[in-house]
Amino acid sequence: MKGLKLSDIRGWSMEELEKKMTEARKSLFDARLKHARRQLENPMKLREIRRDLAKMLTLKKENL
Repeated sequence: MKGLKLSDIRGWSMEELEKKMTEARKSLFDARLKHARRQLENPMKLREIRRDLAKMLTLKKENL
């Protein structure tokens, strides 16, 4: 997930949004573990994943 745009996320169905959110959470967990073990090559990846997840959560809340 590289810098998702809101316009892209808006085109997803709710099922697809839920699936992508699950993937983002797993990716964030894995990145945090790698960061703790100093194996994460790019620490900015954490910020990118968190922001993408926040965008997805925001759009999910808008649609409720």
